Amino acid sequence: MNPDASGPQIPTIGKAQPPVEFSYPIGSAVVSEAFRDLPQFPLFTLSFSSNSPLLNPDWHIPGFPVLRLGYSSYPEYVPRTQSIRPRRQGGIRWQIDVMIVPKEKRDALQPLITEQALPLLREWILGPDAPRQTERRRTMEAWWFEDTGVMKLHDPDGRGDKAESAPTE
Repeated sequence: MNPDASGPQIPTIGKAQPPVEFSYPIGSAVVSEAFRDLPQFPLFTLSFSSNSPLLNPDWHIPGFPVLRLGYSSYPEYVPRTQSIRPRRQGGIRWQIDVMIVPKEKRDALQPLITEQALPLLREWILGPDAPRQTERRRTMEAWWFEDTGVMKLHDPDGRGDKAESAPTE
């Protein structure tokens, strides 16, 4: 993937300030390029989240999420034109969260995310385990396991039959 490629970008709707010893491993251009050719592309939004289990002092699992992909489908509501905020709500949406990683692991994780995590999420979106329009919400996370160097998908809701789960404490 060429992160400098020009083309449509996924709108970034938020970027939390990471704690000083953490950073974001990839930027919006890399994510946009990975998903640009998907039919769902116009429905994506992107945020950079510091909501990570890495900030839990009792965290003992040798892995952590690097990307989170959320799907939601709710009845669409269009407010009256007199509304203070005439913004559409509901409908089908896809939310991508780039998660914080320890600064010292950022450089090592960039190619793993680009070459493994993003393709795994693409496969999930296009595959038989992807959310169906009858579902309200689904989430899939890409986890990196430091002890094995492996990137795996994890369904935090436990609904996916084929998603590999992260170990529990």
